[in-house]
Amino acid sequence: MLRLPTFPRAVPFVGIAALLAAAVGCGGASTATVSGTVTLDNGPLPGGKITFISATANRGTKEFFAVIDREGQYTISEVPLGPVKVKVETEHLNLTKGFGGKDPSQFKPPKVEFPKELRDKMKDQADNLRKAEEAQKQLTAKMPIYKRIPAKYTNPDKSGLSAEITERTQTGVNFALSSK
Repeated sequence: MLRLPTFPRAVPFVGIAALLAAAVGCGGASTATVSGTVTLDNGPLPGGKITFISATANRGTKEFFAVIDREGQYTISEVPLGPVKVKVETEHLNLTKGFGGKDPSQFKPPKVEFPKELRDKMKDQADNLRKAEEAQKQLTAKMPIYKRIPAKYTNPDKSGLSAEITERTQTGVNFALSSK
């Protein structure tokens, strides 16, 4: 007599596998890399921090941030798909106490005069010194500059800034701030 397999034993295993697949999803939670430009009064905001606050993050981190570079550009990784509120901050760049409110890239390192015998010993290191000075100039030229922005932009509930993240790589997510 031919006996057919009994399915009731397999049903619990299939059910558990289906629940696990639904809980984890295919490849986990969908996240995106988002990039764009932040402007202030129609020009790039030359430094700051932009934060996306996710309404759909299931657990763990709900805030995702990036540095705004001197050209006003930013890139944030691992942002969950869905709506985000946005805040922008620049106060951490406020160096007015140390630089008298001036752009730090305008400051030159002090010129140091070495004794002649030491200068002679350093001639073979002059090329390395020139390279270091050039690297310092390049780095200084890219340093963010503090620009004061209205306090409302630091509060995601009052900033008026938001976005809908719909693609795994989303570019052109731009924000226009006004100093008024």
